[in-house]
Amino acid sequence: MKKSFVFGALLGGLAGACIAILKAPRSGEETRQRLRGRVEELTGERVEAQFRKGASKVRERAPELLERGKAILKERRPQIERGVAEVLDFLERLQKGEEVEAEESAEERRARHRRRAAELVEEGLEFMEERITQLQEALKEEGKISEATLE
Repeated sequence: MKKSFVFGALLGGLAGACIAILKAPRSGEETRQRLRGRVEELTGERVEAQFRKGASKVRERAPELLERGKAILKERRPQIERGVAEVLDFLERLQKGEEVEAEESAEERRARHRRRAAELVEEGLEFMEERITQLQEALKEEGKISEATLE
């Protein structure tokens, strides 16, 4: 998403520059020359280099992210399987017309949901902190921010 936003911003900037140049009070030839120079500046090697850099970063991180996803799936698989089995069992009992009673009280269910919500919020915060740190490191590497900015 980040790369598509940057690419979109570049294209939007290019379109805006084109409109501004075309509306400028210059001769047609001068405007075309400026437009050609601007297009060559914004495209070509610069865009290709940015694309290669982004693709390289994706290739570098892909194995790590794949392994992380597999580990999470492996870790959570018993919970997922148990949940699916419970849902299937519940649906089977409903289909047979059996009375289905709540196995826990409403208060217990609310408490369980509150605990799970707190866990998810904590996981989300940890995830966001990791991503913010990674983004800050990437911006520092690209020279877009300094150490002093982060403090």
